[in-house]
Amino acid sequence: LTEAGIEVVMVAPPHHPLAYDYFQPGQIDGHNDTLSYFETTYGAHTINWYWEEWDQQMFRDRNHLGDKGRVYFCERMAEELIRMLE
Repeated sequence: LTEAGIEVVMVAPPHHPLAYDYFQPGQIDGHNDTLSYFETTYGAHTINWYWEEWDQQMFRDRNHLGDKGRVYFCERMAEELIRMLE
């Protein structure tokens, strides 16, 4: 995509706060390495909110954002995209 002049944005949203207790040390290293690889190799934009702690009320369940979370996510994404376009 980037070779065709298409801007690529990869977003890593956070998990439900209770999910982080189940991660083993180093379990997410591959995730972070992948974001870095596409950013440095292809110039993709990365937004890594993965380690942010969003309130439980932002989630419908452990895997999905709820109404509040979707609104918050979209507002933040709009800010990021505007910043990238400027």
